[in-house]
Parts: sequence; C-alpha cells; structure tokens
Amino acid sequence: MAKVCAFLLCCLMLVAMPTTAQAPGVADVYAQIRAEETNNSKIMWIIHEVADVYGPRVTGSPNLKAADDWAVKTMASWGS
Repeated sequence: MAKVCAFLLCCLMLVAMPTTAQAPGVADVYAQIRAEETNNSKIMWIIHEVADVYGPRVTGSPNLKAADDWAVKTMASWGS
C-alpha cells in the first residue's frame, strides 16, 4: 500500500509540475529585446547628462531644477 501511495504521489507531482518548455516565439521576443538593448541603448548618454552636465543636485539648487526640466523634456520626447 505504501508503494502505491508513493507511486501516486510521484505521478501527481509530475503532472502538477510546470513544463520547462517555452511558448513558441518567446526566444524570438527575447532576441528582439536583447538586440534593442545592444543596438539602441541610451543609458550611457543618460548617465552622462545627469552626472556630468547637471552635476550635483542639492535640494532647491538650480542644478536640480535644470535636471528635472531635462528629465521631463527628454521623457516627453520619447512619448507616453
């Protein structure tokens, strides 16, 4: 009886486990995301602008206001 219960428990666990196979096309989507990241990334430009152009941004300083304005203008140009 114990062997039967163990066998049934193993069968239930195998049925309940999700499959590791990915849906068709997922690899293609990941490849497109990776290509966009590699070919069109703007992260280094953004870091340069915020860190080097606007420098320290102490609360209430003109640099903070300028950095805020730049961020809003830049993100608005990307669309909503």
